[in-house]
Amino acid sequence: MCQVVFMTEFELLALMRETSYTISQDFEFFMTVTFGVIVATYAVGERLKLFPRIVITILYVCATYLFFARYLNFISQLQFISTSLVEMGSNFPLPETKLPGLTRRIIYLAGSMAAVCTIFWPIITGEVKIDVDE
Repeated sequence: MCQVVFMTEFELLALMRETSYTISQDFEFFMTVTFGVIVATYAVGERLKLFPRIVITILYVCATYLFFARYLNFISQLQFISTSLVEMGSNFPLPETKLPGLTRRIIYLAGSMAAVCTIFWPIITGEVKIDVDE
């Protein structure tokens, strides 16, 4: 027998806060990883050969995809929680602007592109010559 369980307003608000906190934590970690990739690639410079650059890029792009997919999942959870609060007649003020979410998405995209460009910039500009035999 299946029993339907409803969450209280307090539980929904606690879940909303936890979800928002997790989004912030993931975004901070994404920013840390992105700056780490950029600084490490810049510091190593021309000593970094082609194969490690490719491996770093693949790992970074996969990690970024996972961060972004998780972010989208949490956003859908927040939308569900917000809808549930409205349906139960909650007086809790819900955010009406979409600007923070849009800004976060732009930073994910621009930051990822900047990191990948930084990895390959010495090759693109010709500062580093890549031998085919590497």
